[in-house]
Amino acid sequence: MCRRFVVVERAEVARIAAEVARDVAAHAGELSVLDPLEAWRPFLSAPVSDAPGVQREAFPQAVVPLIAPTGVGAQLAVADMVWGFEVPWKKGPVFNTRIETALDDPTCMWAESLAKRRCLVPAWAFYESHATETVPSARTGKPVKRQYAFERPDGAPLLLAGIHDQGCFSLVTTQPNETVAPVHDRMPLALDTKEATLWLTGNYAPLLNREGLPLTSAPEA
Repeated sequence: MCRRFVVVERAEVARIAAEVARDVAAHAGELSVLDPLEAWRPFLSAPVSDAPGVQREAFPQAVVPLIAPTGVGAQLAVADMVWGFEVPWKKGPVFNTRIETALDDPTCMWAESLAKRRCLVPAWAFYESHATETVPSARTGKPVKRQYAFERPDGAPLLLAGIHDQGCFSLVTTQPNETVAPVHDRMPLALDTKEATLWLTGNYAPLLNREGLPLTSAPEA
């Protein structure tokens, strides 16, 4: 369960949005099946300023710049949304979506957003907690699960698959690949530009197996 990732600054998110939009236009035409961003503009958050030279980490309920369809052809735009869906049956937000549940259960809370409100969340890295390894907490000194950072070996941003609703988003998760599996039994559905086009246009099947996604793994001190 992903509870933390490194945010990509807005200017880079905008550059990525333009790159993905070009690929969508070249290979798939338009994204008219998805809800236009304008329908959700009243729910969007004010942007969080990027501190020069400082990478920001996102935790549930953080405001994050992401990429969503505008409703005009293959056009994509940067939108600022809160990480986590608020639900009446749980204290705190629900911030991850199991792709298997969203696909297999048309009555689940994720199904409509998966069908109509897919988005991309650029991240420099995501973190997962190790199942058994612990380290002393810097705050309390008590044992806590060690965090591992996962990122692309070439240093490029990951594009995490997401879904959104009323100004909130959730990261979509899947089975881990061989890099993540020794640490955790789930991972975000992380994509490259070509795969981002498949995600936005609804061609999910080739994306569920992440074994071909190169990642590096590093334990947090």
